[in-house]
Amino acid sequence: MSPKPSDWPESPHVYGYLGLDARGQWLIKGEAINRPSLIEHFQRHYQSDGEGRWFVKNGWQQAYVTLAYLPRVLRVASGDTLIDHCQRPAGKVIGAALDETGALVLDTSEGPGLVDSHDLAWALERMKVGGASVTDTALGDALNRASGEITALALETPGGEAVRVVRVDRHHMATHFGFVPNPRPDSRKPVQDQ
Repeated sequence: MSPKPSDWPESPHVYGYLGLDARGQWLIKGEAINRPSLIEHFQRHYQSDGEGRWFVKNGWQQAYVTLAYLPRVLRVASGDTLIDHCQRPAGKVIGAALDETGALVLDTSEGPGLVDSHDLAWALERMKVGGASVTDTALGDALNRASGEITALALETPGGEAVRVVRVDRHHMATHFGFVPNPRPDSRKPVQDQ
């Protein structure tokens, strides 16, 4: 017997339908979306819940997003302004991490985000070691650190503060930053190992 419409939950949850690739491209069932109105809708309604799951609010539905890497992709806009893939301000930078490939992740007041590879020159200009510009040797030393270790690197944020850079392996990013890359009905924010 099918349930009556009044028996349906107020906010059903959809899993495995929407995705976000590492470049900030929206996907439906693994296929890139190119329709501007749909992309704008996703950008306006993209958010996270208290459990580290990211979703698009679509009327009475919450469509949870499967993440190829991070929940946000950060880009440099005019000047020193950082925006995310939804064209929203990135928020205040409060931390930074380098993965084993040299990809830079910023922790912000609005959530963590991968710095777009087109903007790595911007990041390298702001990377410092003891107040001096980063050298290839210092960058190599940072990349050779174990996951979870603080490096000698600091990143000058757009707000003028310096934040330490931690080396975090790609497969530890979700735990380190507290997000769920592949939301399911029983998924919750990962807990760091003690």
